[in-house]
Amino acid sequence: MANKPVSSVGPVEITDSFGKQLVIPLSALYFDGTGQIKADKWPTYTATPTIQAPVDNWLSYLVGQGLVAAGDVAPPKPAFEVEARDPGANGNTITIEISNVTPDTATPGNSTADVTVTETDVYAGLGPATLGAVIGTLTTTGSRPGLVRLATGSPGLPAAMQGDLAGSPPALAVGSAFTLQAKADEPAATATHVVVKDVNTGDSTFGLEATWTKSAAGMKLSDFDDEFDYVVHLAGPVGAPPAEGTVTLVGGADSLAVSAAKAKGTVLAGE
Repeated sequence: MANKPVSSVGPVEITDSFGKQLVIPLSALYFDGTGQIKADKWPTYTATPTIQAPVDNWLSYLVGQGLVAAGDVAPPKPAFEVEARDPGANGNTITIEISNVTPDTATPGNSTADVTVTETDVYAGLGPATLGAVIGTLTTTGSRPGLVRLATGSPGLPAAMQGDLAGSPPALAVGSAFTLQAKADEPAATATHVVVKDVNTGDSTFGLEATWTKSAAGMKLSDFDDEFDYVVHLAGPVGAPPAEGTVTLVGGADSLAVSAAKAKGTVLAGE
């Protein structure tokens, strides 16, 4: 009996032993030939043995309550797996948008598509005294590492502004308050746009948003890493031409509550 997809009103959510809420996309779940619900296509499940039993038990409960059921057709197979370059929860903001696919079923890696990859790191309520501890410095990782690091000591309260990283190493002076530098001294870092906003002089806090985005038109899928390795790379070979749509990576975790983990995602095959 063929595998069947999962039917539900939305993605499945579960809280791990550290109190972190995890979201299991329905595309990562299926019913096997024996009618047993399975989560082994979800990268976080296979990478984290400690959550496998709780996930299995929770899925069985949802099936028993009729909240999750088997669909009518076999689920689509994966085209390829992707993984964030760096560990951390900010990897969960990485999206991969695929359109205008020209498939090559004989050599799937030669399939072409328009691909856009975006990572958006959002920080709220930062202060001069906490900025480096959160985003990291040139010598420390920070509690929520992402696209930018604090490159100067003794930061001040900035004014609202925005700009792109530039130079070598790629950096941006936020007025006279502080300087931000790219997570890596690579030309691709200049695709990072920074916004400083929500500045509150009363309590000396501000918000920070860093976005990296890049598009490649008519790209061979085998060239994925050459274009996007600054934030994400293939975690295995391209096994089939992909479906069009957007995939968001999941499973990334910072190192404070749990072991740091890289976000991962599955791009499904086209029909």
